[in-house]
Amino acid sequence: MSLTLKTYQRLKNGRNFSTSLIRRILSQEFLLNNEWQNRHAALKELNLGGDYEWIAAVQKKFVGGGKASAVDVDAATCLSEESDQLNDIVELVYKLRHTENAADLLPSTEYGLYRLFLKHNAHEELFKVLNDPINYGVFPNYHISALLLSHYIKAKNYPAAAKIASILVQQEMFDNKFLNFMAFYSLVKFCELPAEERIFDDIIQKLINVVKVDLEGLISKLPEEGREENEQFKQFSACIAKLEASPVSEKPISDVILSKIEEIQAEGEKQLMEEQNSLFKNWSQQRKDFVRLQAERVNLKLKIEEIKAEILKKHEDKEKLFYFENRVQWEDQAAEKDKLFEEFNLDKKDESITESEYAKTMFEKAFKPIQQVTPS
Repeated sequence: MSLTLKTYQRLKNGRNFSTSLIRRILSQEFLLNNEWQNRHAALKELNLGGDYEWIAAVQKKFVGGGKASAVDVDAATCLSEESDQLNDIVELVYKLRHTENAADLLPSTEYGLYRLFLKHNAHEELFKVLNDPINYGVFPNYHISALLLSHYIKAKNYPAAAKIASILVQQEMFDNKFLNFMAFYSLVKFCELPAEERIFDDIIQKLINVVKVDLEGLISKLPEEGREENEQFKQFSACIAKLEASPVSEKPISDVILSKIEEIQAEGEKQLMEEQNSLFKNWSQQRKDFVRLQAERVNLKLKIEEIKAEILKKHEDKEKLFYFENRVQWEDQAAEKDKLFEEFNLDKKDESITESEYAKTMFEKAFKPIQQVTPS
């Protein structure tokens, strides 16, 4: 079986891609703006004060080698609304990541941070955090991932949308069919771009280039003679046969994917919205529980310190109360020590003898009373 020019061009250049513009994918209700806004009422019950006030309080906890808890950072993140709070929140997340409490990072913190990025179109800050999982460790969940994809697709920033899609693949977030198609659509739209506009993550781009070179190298290195008996060529030929047998649609791939998204949009949005609303309720209750436990822990720590101080005071009072009762005992102990010093001449060491001779003399003096009371 030979490799036809038509098939080679198909492999090299890819299928037809759409250059059409995408309209808005997600509905307005999917944003859950009102539901997300309700967090302020729940946070108000915790009596944390104003947003700027609480952010400053959490920052102070990190001063001088101190540390804030995960719920402290979470409350600061979820309280934040203004653009001038972005850098402060990113810094708090960074500092929490570098403490032993890093594993306690709450999912509501991750969600709140990405909502804040979206609200203020903070593209650079968003990808600064997303591209540095070691120092931040903050990832979008299903609902916020859909919002991010929609945001960048609508802005025609397909490299950014493709980057979000690649993160979903790395995190193995394949449980929602609707989000899968949105991610796939983002990747296809990225592939539609001219080569000079396909600016993507360096590592991914290098990998794509390597695969392309390897494919072209395999095609060029196929032996002209005896290749019908070559096992690798048979496998490659089988793939080519399937490609040639597949019906070629004149409709661009991105349009096909978009039509599929439209088919499952209502059901997909409903599922993600229900899951996220459930998470909102869980996060609110979880935050209250953590704050209560944290307050109890602080109170217990203070109580322990009070008990220690009280024990020390009681011990001192006891010594004072029993001073005269124990006076005779202390005087006897002091007299006994004076007698030992006098008998062993501990305070009159002869400078003319060596350390070993001095030790031998002291041992003999100490052993002599024992010999006297030992029966023969």
